[in-house]
Amino acid sequence: MKKIILTAVIAVVSMTAVMAQEAVFGAKAGYTLIGSKVTTDGQEFTGSASGFHVGFTTDVQIGNQLYVAPELLFTMVFEGGTDLKFLQVPLFLKYYAADKFYVNGGPQITYTLEEISDDFTKFNVGFGAGLGYEFTDNFYGNFRTVYQLNNYYTGEGDVKSRNSIFNLGFGFKF
Repeated sequence: MKKIILTAVIAVVSMTAVMAQEAVFGAKAGYTLIGSKVTTDGQEFTGSASGFHVGFTTDVQIGNQLYVAPELLFTMVFEGGTDLKFLQVPLFLKYYAADKFYVNGGPQITYTLEEISDDFTKFNVGFGAGLGYEFTDNFYGNFRTVYQLNNYYTGEGDVKSRNSIFNLGFGFKF
């Protein structure tokens, strides 16, 4: 399953690059907040960790105001004296609703870079949406939220564990 997901991500990014008439590349960085919710035996536990993300972006025009906008983000959050590291790969569509204002949304793959218990999966699939504004032709700001669709916990027992990710960032197009 992990190899299939990774192969699909690579295929989508590769096809997007090959099909691109004009691709705009960029870099971004910003604040990340990850919220977690665990439900077991009728009880619910929540927590959060905050940190930052940095990475690369691509915008590929596929319509008049429609773009495919894949990203590769390295994310680090800090929880209880521990650094948790992730790779986020959003495969979003971006639609310009006005001249400099856009909405975006789509699936996101998140891969945990840390060693974790065998009772948890390193690959997580989510769906997200967000908004952005281009201050200049090259400088923009955006925020998004992504909700995890699969259960993070894969062990035995009736445990449901899901994360939500909030990113607030600024980027520069090359």
